[in-house]
Amino acid sequence: MKETATSTSQSAVRDRIIRSKLRPPDVQDRVVARPRLERHLIELIASVPVLAIYATPGSGKSTAAAEALRGDDRLAWLTLDESDVAPGRLLMYLEAALARTVPDADGVATGALTDGLDHVEAAGLLAESVEGRPVVLVLDESEHIADAPRALAVLDALLRYAPASLRVLLIGRRDLPLDGRAGGLAGGLRVVDEGDLAFTPDEAAEALERQPGTPVTAEEAVAATHGWVTGVLFEAWRFEEHVVGTGGEVDPLHGYLSTQILGRLDEPQRELLVLTAPLRRVDPASAARLGVQDAQAVLESLRHHHLPAGWEPEGPTLRCHSRFREYLLELLRRRDDETIRRQRRLHGDLLLEWGQLEEATEEYFAAGAIDAALATADGAIESVVDRLDLDVVDRWLTSVPPDELPRHPGLLTGELMLALGREDYGRGRAAAEALLGGEHNGGLSPRTLSLMAWCLWVAGAPDRSRDVEARMPPGPERRVIRHLLQGNDNEPSVERDTPPEPTGTPLDALLLRTNYIYGRLRAVRDAPLTRWSSAVMVPWRADAARAMGRLDQAYEDVRAALAADVVAARTEGIVLPHVLGDLGRIDDALRALLVARRRLLESGSVVWEIQSLLLEARLRLRFDVDRDHAMAVLAALAARPETAQYTLFAEQVAAWSGLGLLLAGDQDVAARAKLEEAVDSMVAGRRIIELPATAIYLAEACWRLGDGEEADAAADLALDAAQQQGSQHNLLQALSDFPAVLVRRLDAEPTADSAWHALGRVLAARSVEVGLPLDHQVRFHDLGAARVVVDGEVVRPKITKSLEVLAFLAEAPGHRAGRNSLMAAVFDGRSDHSTRTYLRQAIHRLRDLLPADAELVLDADHVEVAGVTIATDSGRLERMLDEAARLGDGERLEALEAGLRLYETGEYLAGRDSLWIDQRRGQLAGRATDARFAAAELRFAHSDLGAAQAHLDAALSADPYRERVWRLAMRVAAAYGDDDRVVAVFRR
Repeated sequence: MKETATSTSQSAVRDRIIRSKLRPPDVQDRVVARPRLERHLIELIASVPVLAIYATPGSGKSTAAAEALRGDDRLAWLTLDESDVAPGRLLMYLEAALARTVPDADGVATGALTDGLDHVEAAGLLAESVEGRPVVLVLDESEHIADAPRALAVLDALLRYAPASLRVLLIGRRDLPLDGRAGGLAGGLRVVDEGDLAFTPDEAAEALERQPGTPVTAEEAVAATHGWVTGVLFEAWRFEEHVVGTGGEVDPLHGYLSTQILGRLDEPQRELLVLTAPLRRVDPASAARLGVQDAQAVLESLRHHHLPAGWEPEGPTLRCHSRFREYLLELLRRRDDETIRRQRRLHGDLLLEWGQLEEATEEYFAAGAIDAALATADGAIESVVDRLDLDVVDRWLTSVPPDELPRHPGLLTGELMLALGREDYGRGRAAAEALLGGEHNGGLSPRTLSLMAWCLWVAGAPDRSRDVEARMPPGPERRVIRHLLQGNDNEPSVERDTPPEPTGTPLDALLLRTNYIYGRLRAVRDAPLTRWSSAVMVPWRADAARAMGRLDQAYEDVRAALAADVVAARTEGIVLPHVLGDLGRIDDALRALLVARRRLLESGSVVWEIQSLLLEARLRLRFDVDRDHAMAVLAALAARPETAQYTLFAEQVAAWSGLGLLLAGDQDVAARAKLEEAVDSMVAGRRIIELPATAIYLAEACWRLGDGEEADAAADLALDAAQQQGSQHNLLQALSDFPAVLVRRLDAEPTADSAWHALGRVLAARSVEVGLPLDHQVRFHDLGAARVVVDGEVVRPKITKSLEVLAFLAEAPGHRAGRNSLMAAVFDGRSDHSTRTYLRQAIHRLRDLLPADAELVLDADHVEVAGVTIATDSGRLERMLDEAARLGDGERLEALEAGLRLYETGEYLAGRDSLWIDQRRGQLAGRATDARFAAAELRFAHSDLGAAQAHLDAALSADPYRERVWRLAMRVAAAYGDDDRVVAVFRR
């Protein structure tokens, strides 16, 4: 019963504290009425979605807003303080403020965090929850979050998703560096500043009438202070009895507060105000707890003094004006260290009594009361971790003596979460080992155990991770960890083929990892984002897009992840180099990989280190960049004990070693042995992500050793693995390395309609260098009427021939072409004085089209555009068709038809004619016809006969001499059950 009563009392106190943050400041009777300013604010709030009042302290910002909105039932007020820089805490208070006006907002943000969304997503949901309900949200003292990027991100998201019914008013001493692209700010942010808030002479005169003894006139006060409200009211330096510095003050307002407010109080009254400065709300009980003698009587005596403060109706309860409280805190900070520590300790005790464990822990650490802080931190840290306020966790842990940490499982759990969030796996492994060896290891929660297993696995101790899994009780956490560990096994397992359901926790990142190595690329791509999406999940989705052959999408994803404010060692050091390598940018890939390796090593992740070395060896071998170095890297990996602990890495070492031996040309027996080892391991463990390429390499090795049947079996295994993945990207890469494997399989096929023939057609198509969309500065729309867009603006050439020059250079490798070949193309082979002069003029005018950072180089032999990427519609079309060929059937049909829609937007360089333009049109038409036939086959396979027929008609109209198209047309006709139609197609 006593515990229940205590809990109820704590809850009541907490509610009072929260209510004090959600209540507008009290407007005292002696405040000068300012209807001019109030009308102005009301009009602005009605007309713009976001209004900011940024001005100096004491300019009347909060008072003006409170007066303007007094009695408005739309009002949701929140006064921020220093602790609200933690994004989770800020969300909690934003939700509480909005819920006072819109009850449906209650639980939206906090529930979203519990469900696994990140702070930004939760803020967006909170904003959307007030849709249709008129609300004016006021954030007072907003300067407290001006230097807190994560808190600002929460506010940005709230503004971005704010419905039209929500108005936001920001009040602060500093401008907030908000994201101007946020939807709520677009054209809708207005700022009220010093000039708007300044006293007029009439308002100043009324204010000074209430200040007896002031020797200045209203006009003199306004002139001296530029209308600054507090300057007018507190012209302390003009009073004869105050000389600046006599109270130790150099700030005139502080001087006024020292001499005219505190100087007129007796010692007990001054002591109460200073000692209770940490409290926003001072009542007799809390003042007594902070060491004030006879607190109730002293508070009662203060009622008779005019203070910059307000009084609550229930009891003698004081709320100081923020500027006054700021001054009192400064006075407290001037006390000796022992007094400061005592007051913070007493404040912590009071917070603990109120049930505010997190705030109490903060005060205890600040007071140096480590024992008290440790007694509360274990219970407080879970809520802090749940909100992902990792900066708070880090600050606490920094204050804990290392020898104390093993005795506090709550803090060690925080250490694990911090390690995962900051990608510091060495730190996480140390925390996990401490928990395993500590006295609390028998009572650890499934959540803590799962984080321990995760850190140990990534940090190079998979066996220890198994020890942790064995201690875990049945449940979703254990299923996820077991699934991760099974990815390292070759023993048969029914569970391995059925991934666990997502948990809505950080553990879902492990599901992405296992789905990836098992080749379940669609599951990775379609996984819902969680609160850990930016740091952990987005890079895995980029990896999946790359493995599926969607290279443009993968590049966009990885660039977006790196641009975001998240930890991204794996993204920078593994995902980005892999994507660049698949794009053919080998120099950039190796540079990115080697530059980022130091960060990977500092993370303490043995898994990432091995992946980085494997990727380096693979890239060097595939692109023939220092093969000896690649083989030395693989040999060193094979000799490391850590590699042997990870079956999935050991098999990749064997695979790429086999490739290196195969490329040597005289070590085929050794190559076959390595590749068979790798393939057998991949098949046994169902880890098929690298199986298509490895099996193709094995097929080549077997053929060289005269074993044709084994070669065919290995090739078919590669094809089957690619089909299971739903992507041919990995397979096509390997076939481009060893095209003879494809040739031999084509020879063995009885018909020309096999899957191998389809692969052959893909490889025979013209290869196009994949562009990088985020690098584009020049967009050349060359399908239909030619149009050039630079930085979003359409530019027009003074000489139309410049467009043909640009088109030719855009298609040339590296945007560089021989001068003679350019002239021959643009002028149909003519080369005389007039054409050379015309070309120089066209090139000169082309410079006017390009952005300032582009360089147009013209010498005796070559013409080159440097420093900029030229993105063309025709190039994009070819990339789309190339990408379609790498995808599984469902995605391939969608990509093919998207490419065909682009092709149908217009003829290449419509209205222009030359031999090379005709040739280019023929190339594009041939690719479009191939795409139409492929789309028709897929539509026919899905029994969509009408769409299949439409594609066939277009293909035959473009090229009536393709036997395979006619044969498919007859099959479509037969599917309709119309024999006469089949005969008619045959006759055609």
